[in-house]
Amino acid sequence: MKYLISISLLAFVFASLTQFSTSDNDLIQHHEVAPTIPSEPLLPLNAENHSTIEPSVGKRNKRKAKVVSTAYKGMKELERALIILEEQGGAEDIASAYFQLAQRQLDSLQYDKAINYFLNAEQKGFHPLNKVYFQLARAYAFKDLQLGTVEDYLKKARQHGFRNYRALLYDKAFSKLRKTQELVYIYTDLFGNNQKAMFKLFCYVAPRSKEIDFSIDTALLFNSNNQAVRDNPIHQRSKPTIPFQFSAFIEGVDEAAFSRSGGDDFRFEYVRKATDYVAVLYSRTSSWSEYILPKQYRLITFDREGNKISELLLAKRGSLSTAKGFEIRNDDIIDVIDYQLEWKKDVAELAFKEGRFLNLQDLKNCQVFQKTSYSINRKGRIEIQESPLFSMR
Repeated sequence: MKYLISISLLAFVFASLTQFSTSDNDLIQHHEVAPTIPSEPLLPLNAENHSTIEPSVGKRNKRKAKVVSTAYKGMKELERALIILEEQGGAEDIASAYFQLAQRQLDSLQYDKAINYFLNAEQKGFHPLNKVYFQLARAYAFKDLQLGTVEDYLKKARQHGFRNYRALLYDKAFSKLRKTQELVYIYTDLFGNNQKAMFKLFCYVAPRSKEIDFSIDTALLFNSNNQAVRDNPIHQRSKPTIPFQFSAFIEGVDEAAFSRSGGDDFRFEYVRKATDYVAVLYSRTSSWSEYILPKQYRLITFDREGNKISELLLAKRGSLSTAKGFEIRNDDIIDVIDYQLEWKKDVAELAFKEGRFLNLQDLKNCQVFQKTSYSINRKGRIEIQESPLFSMR
């Protein structure tokens, strides 16, 4: 009779707490290292050590304070039920109760207690284990411990079937992780064999392009033709490097990462998301040249799964006689322009002696001799719109 009463009490408490539960579908995820067990012992609940948490009531948010207060009352009821169950057995019910109580503590920002209850749930045989390990990763991330502990529990969650890669990108628990370079390493370690997941990360780390129009002419091509521009911190932030983990989408980026000389420099330039495709414009600057530091701009369109649809070379420098530029207009029309170059007399030899590359001030004349227009259709395919127009002026 006493056991039946305890089960009824648990059912009542669980029902009253449902409104405060955290759904796994609302979460999103992150990285790796060995698990760290808290220094405090894992104690079963009893009348002497059950929680005495006081609700945190803030002046800024009365509504939140009311929710926390209500959750607090529910936790007290759940703790009383747990005490009875600990005395009478019922491992499955106890494990579930510990997990529910841990989630309540986590929602109430009581991270140490949440961690302890999640670990108790694991010891009592809670299933599925991936839920416990993921919530432990969240708790440690909120607590702001070393990333290694967070990463380790994410790896354990993954090993037990966790698949919610979006959690690392959108769950507020991992907001600090997303501000570090470790995000890409941890995420790749967890989901590197999942193309759709990696493309989601690829689009996430790419800069958001506010402007629709974008163009590169010879002035822009040769004005940045030096290492100082490449190393400028503002340039580094506005045109972030493409990590080598995205070699499935950008050819050659992994080779550059492991080159002894530093390799070519790959950078995001322009990214735009449409309904059925994602357009990515990136630049590739070669690591060595005699006169002109070679650089290319390529546009690639992908479907939402990360499969390449089309690719087009838009701009290029590297030759003493020709160059290529472009303009992307707001109506998705792309004009690719070919230029014929004329340099000042003996400037190439002078630049070589001075140990620098040719730049805009060395250019004597630039003529457009061909213009080709392209468009991106609704499915993301790049199609030629007009035949090349030739003009010498």
